[in-house]
Amino acid sequence: MNRNTRNLQILRDKIGIEQFRVIAELLNQEHLTFGDYTRNGFVSKEEQRDAIMKDFYHGYSWEQLQDKYGLTVSALYKITEKKA
Repeated sequence: MNRNTRNLQILRDKIGIEQFRVIAELLNQEHLTFGDYTRNGFVSKEEQRDAIMKDFYHGYSWEQLQDKYGLTVSALYKITEKKA
């Protein structure tokens, strides 16, 4: 884990996931750029993949995963295909 990722993780742990999402979205409108996974409350793509896989194995439908993570079925399929 690089230093920036670790710093984002510490910030999210201190302020909570909802505030983290708000801050990431606000800063993304400025000169800082955050990936979609960060604006969804995840520190890294790997963390997002782990959360998707957890929900996938707990029986979430493609539609539920789409709504929760804001990704297309095609993107979700690629993520689950790699890890499954």
